[in-house]
Amino acid sequence: MYHDTEHYRLSFAEAKDHRSTPPELIIACHKEQLPVVSERLARLADRLLSAATTYFHGTEIPFTVPSPDLFHECLFGYAKCGYITTTEREACFHFPLRNGSHVAHTAFTIQLMKTALLHIDPNDVPLGNRAHQFDLELDTDNHRPNGYGHALGGSLAHEVAAWLEAYRSEETTPKYHNGDAPMHPEVVAAMKQTWRATARRSWQEYVDECRGRIMKQGAFVLDCFGNACDVGVYPSEFRTDEPSHSISCHNLDNVEQRLTLLAGLERICQLARESTI
Repeated sequence: MYHDTEHYRLSFAEAKDHRSTPPELIIACHKEQLPVVSERLARLADRLLSAATTYFHGTEIPFTVPSPDLFHECLFGYAKCGYITTTEREACFHFPLRNGSHVAHTAFTIQLMKTALLHIDPNDVPLGNRAHQFDLELDTDNHRPNGYGHALGGSLAHEVAAWLEAYRSEETTPKYHNGDAPMHPEVVAAMKQTWRATARRSWQEYVDECRGRIMKQGAFVLDCFGNACDVGVYPSEFRTDEPSHSISCHNLDNVEQRLTLLAGLERICQLARESTI
């Protein structure tokens, strides 16, 4: 269901047909907003040409702007890394998850999408993320000297934390001795699928480091391979009287980590949204 009060939503699509179709990150907005998003993506790609070329290690990768008059599937993004489908009401931006250079093209295209959706001029069609309130903040910089070149943050609505707490509190949910619970298995599965799809061959053995934990009140942490690499709403930053909670991360140095943890966050939002339909 696409709620009238939301302007875009995030979701994760599992791999299909024994992985012949890769998993996908999906950003969907109202179809009528496609011309605004397309125009802003074109401007952003032009403005960020130098930054993108630096990120792609000195190679200038063409950016394909989505057509605002879509009636069928259309490729877009750096090196045409994504594609768009439309329904009667939606324009869906799909990001298939594959390894190699495709990973970088996808990451920087999502960076542009985030900016196009969250920083709209006053006279443009207003966009936001009202269904699950996942306001996304990204850094995409391979050359940051102190690491954190793929930092991931933002804010998550209290409704999503409440869904996590409800799942943790269910009698059928396994618990650790302190009352914390393992992350929902579908969230962990999304992270593992993303890691398998994007990580270099020498890192594939670390797929089982994709995990997560839900703490009291709906605070949570998602982990993946790296030096204490995680993202979440940390208990120390959780405020019960706030309508949203800050998402923080630790040691997200590479793009595979970013996409893996983003897939987990998107699946959390998707599950919380589906539970209210």
